[in-house]
Amino acid sequence: MSNFLGEDYWQRHVRSCIESGSTQAAYCRQHGLVTHQFGYWFRKLNGKFDATWLPVVIEQPVTSASINLSLRGDRVLQIESGFDERLLKQIIVAVETTP
Repeated sequence: MSNFLGEDYWQRHVRSCIESGSTQAAYCRQHGLVTHQFGYWFRKLNGKFDATWLPVVIEQPVTSASINLSLRGDRVLQIESGFDERLLKQIIVAVETTP
């Protein structure tokens, strides 16, 4: 190995380290590289690589819409979104016919 290793050499190693997901120290141990030398080239070359963009899905927050239905006798029925219409009618009839 020569005293001067060119930028292409270090570019391959920096890219390989990034793609491997290893820490710099672990990568250097695995490949017999001098850690401080690798660190220098890593800092110098890391910005030259294209960023890998990951898709991001932004979901709309679930909002719980509800209404309050005032019934006789100061009764309040809270109805959440997605309610069963037939069940609601049965409940209203039952509550309104109860004294």
